[in-house]
Amino acid sequence: YIDQTFPMDGGRVIWRGSNGSGKSRALELLLPYLLDGDKAAMDSTNARKVSLDQLMNVCTRGSSNRIGILWLELRRALPDGGTDYKTMGAHVRRSDAARTLHVEHFITGLRVGHDLPLMDDATRQPLSAANLKDIVGAERCTAKPGEHRARVAREVFGLEGPRGQQRFDAL
Repeated sequence: YIDQTFPMDGGRVIWRGSNGSGKSRALELLLPYLLDGDKAAMDSTNARKVSLDQLMNVCTRGSSNRIGILWLELRRALPDGGTDYKTMGAHVRRSDAARTLHVEHFITGLRVGHDLPLMDDATRQPLSAANLKDIVGAERCTAKPGEHRARVAREVFGLEGPRGQQRFDAL
């Protein structure tokens, strides 16, 4: 999917399509990947047959470098009638020459399509990791999956400390 948004009104979505069209893969990239940051376990069967590195190699069209940004916006109604938003995401850069995959996870109160651009307007290319850090704040980004998991547990689910992390792991 290129520049695709999947609205999930009320937390629900129905995807229809033929086998192999990418329905399961799109869901797996969002959940659980954006929650746990485990780039090695990207399939619903937990068989570890598909990795983020493999997915970034699909349809490269001769390009040796690829950038993708995954994001998920969560919305919560506040008791005072207001709304709280959290956007969690991952900036993924794959280099064939260096044979590396670099991921920067982020969590922010900014919203895609409002105050969080993910693409350069002129070139229609994904923002670089540095530009994304400038927008969301470097302190809101991490390349460490464990640190990202702890932030998700704390900032999204309100779970803190070792006991909170155990509860989050059980999810």
